[in-house]
Amino acid sequence: MAAAIGAQNRHTAELMKMPGVVGTAITADAMGQPAMLVLTESATFSRHLPATVEGYSVIEMVTGKIIAMRATAA
Repeated sequence: MAAAIGAQNRHTAELMKMPGVVGTAITADAMGQPAMLVLTESATFSRHLPATVEGYSVIEMVTGKIIAMRATAA
């Protein structure tokens, strides 16, 4: 898992420059192997994603736009 996180760290900035990409994470593929999860605004962006990153499968998850919220006082 640490190696997959390292690959994610090395490639997130590059992936985030792609139109429609809103985030990345590490997940497991259908075989239980580590994979890179790429969060996108819509499915139309998936054709631009790489199939693999450093040997890890790339899985798209359509989340829509992600907006950071300001923290509020408790």
